[in-house]
Amino acid sequence: MKKMSIVFGFGRRIFPGRYFVQGTPFSTIATFLATCHILPGLDEDRRVVKPEPKYSSGTISIPKEF
Repeated sequence: MKKMSIVFGFGRRIFPGRYFVQGTPFSTIATFLATCHILPGLDEDRRVVKPEPKYSSGTISIPKEF
């Protein structure tokens, strides 16, 4: 049995919107990339600022603010 049939059911009870749900992430990401300019930030002198990623320590590590 395939993974998708386990997630969306099978037989008479299969989820009718399964194709819509599978296509939604692709269309959302494609629309975002087509309509938004993803650029690094600028400082006061209009120079590119590249943030250095720093993470907290511990069992659960999260990015620190920059």
